[in-house]
Amino acid sequence: MREFNFCNTSPLVAIVLVLCGCSDAPAPVSTSAAQAAMQVVEVVTPVPANFEKTLTVVGIVEPLQSVEVMPLESGFIADFLVDEGDAVQKGDVLVRLENPILNREKQALEVEADVANKALKRLNQAMKGAAGLIPAADLEQAEATFARTSAALSVVNDRLAFLNVTAPFDGVIAARYLHPGAVVENGQLSADQMPL
Repeated sequence: MREFNFCNTSPLVAIVLVLCGCSDAPAPVSTSAAQAAMQVVEVVTPVPANFEKTLTVVGIVEPLQSVEVMPLESGFIADFLVDEGDAVQKGDVLVRLENPILNREKQALEVEADVANKALKRLNQAMKGAAGLIPAADLEQAEATFARTSAALSVVNDRLAFLNVTAPFDGVIAARYLHPGAVVENGQLSADQMPL
């Protein structure tokens, strides 16, 4: 754009310059050329349509499974290791229970099994050192006592293993019905036991 000083010109020249303008813009296109450049646009109204798609699944599709987990042993809830919305794998420990009676019974059976084992070892050593001095019935009774206490200890250990309640399959915890400190009964023996 050019600079122009209006101070040294006559007012008539200034008016003419203002009316004409000093721009480098192209000249306006004629009306007939503008009409020729216009395009006709057709408006289309969309019509709803139904599309069908077939989905082929390769593999095994399992239905949604839901289960209420019940304790297999009596006790009180010591700790919940999961909460609502947590994802779990099959076999993960969900709840830990405590049973003080079982713990005391295990301790007593461990002592009894240890005593029976030592008595059996002493009788075996005595039998080797002095054959015929100790009756065979005493040795058989010591073996039976040791076997009985070992079996009882094994049963208590199996019951203590049930104090850890595990997930039956992979999934997500949907609800929790009890809280730590609640007393629970064996779900197979108690019909009115609330699920965990």
